[in-house]
Amino acid sequence: MELEFIKVINPWGESYGGNQNSFLNQPNGKRIKRCGCGLMAVCDMTLFLQKTKTLPWAEYVKSVCEKAKKLNITDSFGIPTKKVIKMLSESNPDYTFSFIPKRKLSENGLRETIGKSLSEGFPVIIRVGENFRRLPYKMNGNDRKMRWHYFTVTGLDGDNLTFCSWGRKGEMKCSELYRFFGVTGGIIVTKMKD
Repeated sequence: MELEFIKVINPWGESYGGNQNSFLNQPNGKRIKRCGCGLMAVCDMTLFLQKTKTLPWAEYVKSVCEKAKKLNITDSFGIPTKKVIKMLSESNPDYTFSFIPKRKLSENGLRETIGKSLSEGFPVIIRVGENFRRLPYKMNGNDRKMRWHYFTVTGLDGDNLTFCSWGRKGEMKCSELYRFFGVTGGIIVTKMKD
């Protein structure tokens, strides 16, 4: 299953969600580029919940910069999960957002929770914490590794996850996500309020 995710129409083409690297010439641009992945996840999830399919670059920049002002990004390791949840809640009052840390998930539980959320129509925000081995993934057919990062899962097929990060679609194994989550890793799930 894969959800249709937002497309940002920018001067250099179309991106799959937002790309923090594109904000260098914007207010707080250096900080957004360096540690704005949580901000991108919040903006992308908010636009998804508003049922936005495509968005012109100028409108996306405005949305990100408004949220960046409120967030006051100061932590060199990114945005704490509590701030991400608070921002999601303030931007999307009809929904609730919960963080489930890795320690409360088994590998199968992670896969089941992501699958259930996607089947209910909600992407899942992943928080990869510090890990010295780094989480392996593929983007544009190239092997890469990450740590200290937020990204948004938009699809699951067996053990294969599809996700949005840096304005592109990436792929990774759910089993590897579980193994390389890092101590502070976990997932943010969305529910509609009753």
